[in-house]
Amino acid sequence: MKPRTIMSEEPIKELESRVLEERNRLHDTAGALKDKIAETRATLSVVGQVKKHFITAFLGVSLLSFAVGYGLAAMLAKMRAQ
Repeated sequence: MKPRTIMSEEPIKELESRVLEERNRLHDTAGALKDKIAETRATLSVVGQVKKHFITAFLGVSLLSFAVGYGLAAMLAKMRAQ
């Protein structure tokens, strides 16, 4: 006795093609997300921001160094005066 088939071949092929399309779409979406993540990491990286805004970063660090040095010199002068 031959086993009875419940589904015909056509719906199976249609389902396989839909699954393949869905898989390809998911792969494309995953690739796009990876690209966006890489782009965002490059945009938000500290090194990239310093390169982009070098003069501003340089001036900020210079002013901070000057203020710290001036404060330390004032503390040392106060200590020597006592």
